[in-house]
Amino acid sequence: MRPIKLAAVYDRARHAHLPPYGFHIYKMFFICEILGGVPTAGIETEDVAFFDRNKLPELSTSRVLGYQIDRMFVHANSQELPTEFD
Repeated sequence: MRPIKLAAVYDRARHAHLPPYGFHIYKMFFICEILGGVPTAGIETEDVAFFDRNKLPELSTSRVLGYQIDRMFVHANSQELPTEFD
């Protein structure tokens, strides 16, 4: 995999994630290109899969929100957009 661009850096505390935490977590979203091989689960993931934009599984909203995923689709289709920062 090769990173193409840093699409967003979001402060978790500035978004509607639940539950709220007493500290900040900055979430970085990258648009990447698959160069080859087979995506496999690793130490931080239990599975790897690709989904149609309109057929996403239930999200873990403590980690990522639907509108954040939507923004990444916009960035993937319009790579000239500037990186978003909170």
